[in-house]
Amino acid sequence: MRNKREEDGAVDPRILRAVIEDGSFVSDPLAQTYFAGVLASSRTPTVDDDRALLYLSTLKTLSNRAIKLHFDFYTSVREYFAGCPFYVESQAELELFSLFVPTNFIDEKKRAPTTSLLV
Repeated sequence: MRNKREEDGAVDPRILRAVIEDGSFVSDPLAQTYFAGVLASSRTPTVDDDRALLYLSTLKTLSNRAIKLHFDFYTSVREYFAGCPFYVESQAELELFSLFVPTNFIDEKKRAPTTSLLV
């Protein structure tokens, strides 16, 4: 089995430009990881896939604190649901799920004012 890095592929030049222009000035290691992740996931068999431009334009507007909160939130959700097999097959099923994020999650992370979020 070949390593994915050895497979043929390329990154759209506009994505590469955006990562170089915006990612080069990022000093926070987590934000750098986000830019690197978008770049790595943009490698496709053809060079004309530019879907990551939307994510890069959003990423460059986020503060380091916002990126950290995003990371903390999704890491917590992933850990909470690890090993729980559930599959959502329709929008109607998705609407049955809601996730309550208690205030102490944000307080413990010292990221934002104390309010509860319903996602």
